[in-house]
Amino acid sequence: MSLENKIEQLTLAVEALILVLENKNASEQVTEQVVEQVIEQVVETAVVIEEKAATVTAQDVKDLCLKISRENPEKYKPLIKDLISSYGATTVGQVKVEELASLHADLLGL
Repeated sequence: MSLENKIEQLTLAVEALILVLENKNASEQVTEQVVEQVIEQVVETAVVIEEKAATVTAQDVKDLCLKISRENPEKYKPLIKDLISSYGATTVGQVKVEELASLHADLLGL
């Protein structure tokens, strides 16, 4: 999971807590409605994250690896290799499709 996704999740959690605290003295029904709204927001965010993840292809990741490694091969090649191996693979093509977006984000962080 990329840092951006984690930040989005934390933001949603904080917003949920704020809503609950604001409605602390409200009736149980209102509190239930707030919880339902928060759950809907989390589900919508998860769908958006999955859609974003689906848009990153193995070729996108390969292209990014090449771009980064060409900047400074001695520095970045070992880092890229270690990063790919942290996903249980030796090549980008072996990385699970659902993990490509996370790998792409990690590469951008180098």
